[in-house]
Amino acid sequence: MDYKEKEGYQLQKECFPIMDIIKFIFCFFIVGIHTELFAENVEIHYWIEKSLFRLAVPYFVLCSGFLLAMKIDMRGGVYTCVKHFSHRLARLLLVFEPISIAFMSIIFLLEGRNIFYIVLRVVQSVIFYPYGALWYIQAMIIGIWLLYFVILKKKRERLGFYLGIPLFLFALICNSYYFLIENSALGEYVSLYLKIAMSARNGIFYGFFVLWVGFFAYKLYKKKPIPDKVVTILFFVCYGLYLIELFVLKEKTLRDDGSIFIMSIPVTFCLLLLSVRRKKKSNKTVLLRNLSTGIYLIHRPILYILTIIQMVAYIEISYSLRFIIVSGVAVFVCYYSYKKNYRIAQYLK
Repeated sequence: MDYKEKEGYQLQKECFPIMDIIKFIFCFFIVGIHTELFAENVEIHYWIEKSLFRLAVPYFVLCSGFLLAMKIDMRGGVYTCVKHFSHRLARLLLVFEPISIAFMSIIFLLEGRNIFYIVLRVVQSVIFYPYGALWYIQAMIIGIWLLYFVILKKKRERLGFYLGIPLFLFALICNSYYFLIENSALGEYVSLYLKIAMSARNGIFYGFFVLWVGFFAYKLYKKKPIPDKVVTILFFVCYGLYLIELFVLKEKTLRDDGSIFIMSIPVTFCLLLLSVRRKKKSNKTVLLRNLSTGIYLIHRPILYILTIIQMVAYIEISYSLRFIIVSGVAVFVCYYSYKKNYRIAQYLK
């Protein structure tokens, strides 16, 4: 049985249906962010986006770290597992990034941008922050290899915490906690960094630490599961603190998209522990698992097409209708490609 056969066999054995359901729901949260659902009302938009929608990405990253740690533990061969994980993500990046670049270039042209500007922005995106919400894919690739060389290869697990915390703190001050360094010399350097790199949501400052937390979650899960009641209480306590954090930050100066929060990690950490309590030897939720991946990958290109149509036809589409159109088309394209077993289906799951 080769590596891929073993992987398929193991995935069939180890299925977390609650995780699959949550990821499916969360992929629509991502669509909600990018279609600016509820943006008509600033107050509602802030609280819905920050308190709910923004939990999706850290949960996805934690799940990736958890599942990769489980594969390594069950099968051994750290390098092989990491290589396979990163190769799969790199393939997705190579397929979907050129599509996003093409659509963004058209949008720039419709906005009246010159060629030099377009080329500069494209190069900047490829190096630092890929279009099409693909920064997440790039961050996972960079983060997992950093994790491998710094921690997994030498089994220096504590180093992940000591190195990850300052890196994550930098991501925070480049994002929701920029107000702490605003009007300071450090603030000027951070602004320069963001002008060049666009964001600190990448594999170095974000992916590395959150993936490590996912690995830690698996160790905790395997060692001695914490009672459900305790984890549930911790979840609600952490979520309450998360709401307080959002309230405190509401009127502060944010940078980037203001999406990185301290308490989002403990909240999604507890949610992950709760979602792996029930493990079944079936793949009844495999469709939801595949859809969560497919919808994430194609919702941005669909939104780009919708934006181009709006710009060319001079029509206005409400935020809620944009959400419905993008979500509906994404689900249809993914489900139909699975059913017909089109070649593109292998990249949408």
